[in-house]
Amino acid sequence: GHDTQPHMMLYHINLGWPVVSPRSRLVVSAHDAHARDEIAAPGLPQCREFEPPRARYPEQVFYHDAIPDDAGLCQAGIINPALRGGFGVGITYRAAELDQLVQWKSMKRGTYVCGIEPANCRVTGRADERAAGRLKFLEPGQSVSYDVKMEALDGPEAVARFECAARR
Repeated sequence: GHDTQPHMMLYHINLGWPVVSPRSRLVVSAHDAHARDEIAAPGLPQCREFEPPRARYPEQVFYHDAIPDDAGLCQAGIINPALRGGFGVGITYRAAELDQLVQWKSMKRGTYVCGIEPANCRVTGRADERAAGRLKFLEPGQSVSYDVKMEALDGPEAVARFECAARR
């Protein structure tokens, strides 16, 4: 384009049963997490754990402060140690382009899912991103490339390797 434009990118990766189960856990290269709002706040202490499906469960959104490794990569994934001796899905992405990690969690029966969302923004919209000073822009002629790797973590060795990479 010919004008500076706001640029928001979010990879919405939904994982459900059987990867998500009451035995599963979220593994993230992050120490801190924050609730998006007062609905999610009560679930913050258990944001990396998964409950059995419920009849009612308001969606919860959490922001994780991902910490990149020496190569600038962050990891996030869900691991079910009871499935196939250890199975999960791991996501690796570059923090330079995707500096936010959003977790969307719905333990509601029928929509039993967790979204892992590497992003360059949060999910409350452009006006909020602008006000918080997080809104990204593309200048005329500028482009951005994103590298997001998804992998099946099949077996205890693959799970252990991913968990080790995610520890910071």
